[in-house]
Amino acid sequence: MLTREQESVIIITVIRIVTLRGFTLKTWFLFFGNNLESFLYDGGIMFGFLKNKKIYEIYAPADGKVIPLEEVNDKVFSEKLMGDGVAFRFSGDTLYSPCDGKVSMIFPTKHAIGFVCDNGAELLLHIGFNTVELNGEGFTCLVTAGERIKAHDPIMKINTDRMKEKGIDLTTPLVITNTDAYQINHLSVDEVCKTMKVMEITKE
Repeated sequence: MLTREQESVIIITVIRIVTLRGFTLKTWFLFFGNNLESFLYDGGIMFGFLKNKKIYEIYAPADGKVIPLEEVNDKVFSEKLMGDGVAFRFSGDTLYSPCDGKVSMIFPTKHAIGFVCDNGAELLLHIGFNTVELNGEGFTCLVTAGERIKAHDPIMKINTDRMKEKGIDLTTPLVITNTDAYQINHLSVDEVCKTMKVMEITKE
């Protein structure tokens, strides 16, 4: 859908072009009629006023259930202080890369991993709550900081039995920390596997 500003720029410019070619406004509206918006959009692309924004896909880091970020039991994430995103209650003991890009950082306690996607989006995968207090116990990291990764590559092995013994909530938020630079489309999914998309993002 065009914004009013985009529509105005395209209308004015295209009218100038067709007027120079001998069309009148009456002919213009008679010819295009109800297809005006479609023409304006296509014309905007053709004349370079609008650019097709590339959609970048973010994937589930594991099999499991998607949880709205607002419902997690941690205000830092539920109030989106770290950025917008989603959370997961995962099954299994392995987490996977949610994107193509590189590993930007791994916390010393291994409870969180940062990524920079190929489109510049910065992701944070925070594994459970209060897991920082474990000081790395129960986590086996499968990647290193600076390493190039592809979506679905295994990145972390978790001793889930140990987490249960400790009473750890393994709800895992995945947030885009530079949210302001992107438009985020949350996909309507509930149960997911690691190859399923959960968000689509485009640069502002």
